[in-house]
Amino acid sequence: MRPLGLIILSGLLAVLVVSCDPDTTEPQPPARLVGEWKMVSSTGLITYLSQDSAEASRFIDTRMIEPSNYRLSFHENPQEVTSLGATTLERSYRNGGERDTLINAGNINGLVSWELAGSTLTLTDEQGYRQASTVVTLNDSELAISYDVIDSFYMPYYLTRSQATQIYQRR
Repeated sequence: MRPLGLIILSGLLAVLVVSCDPDTTEPQPPARLVGEWKMVSSTGLITYLSQDSAEASRFIDTRMIEPSNYRLSFHENPQEVTSLGATTLERSYRNGGERDTLINAGNINGLVSWELAGSTLTLTDEQGYRQASTVVTLNDSELAISYDVIDSFYMPYYLTRSQATQIYQRR
């Protein structure tokens, strides 16, 4: 009976070891972010709130349209980020219904460092201004970032808010 018990125990352990998958919900290491990413999609909302009765508050929906060749490059040692190219955005104004197209260089100027802690990606410029974004997806081929930035006193508006989700593919 002893050898039979050892055979059953060994078989059970083998099944348990083989059936264990690594936990896929763990945060991805920052090294996965390193490399060049091309923007393939961007959608968002820009809000301008005004207290001035002569200047109405504005709500603008944005979405990326072609041609766009905007790219981000995340470097390692030191952890810096650079950009290249431009994004073409279609803007739809909610109050008024008009539309226009904006070609936005959106380039990162100067020295900008990056830090990835869990799902929070923080970019910091030379003056110490920090912008945090949420990494929604990060795998070998796709990076999706969502951000919500609030600025105050962008005259004549007392508050501006930019919300967007951007999707990149690894190049």
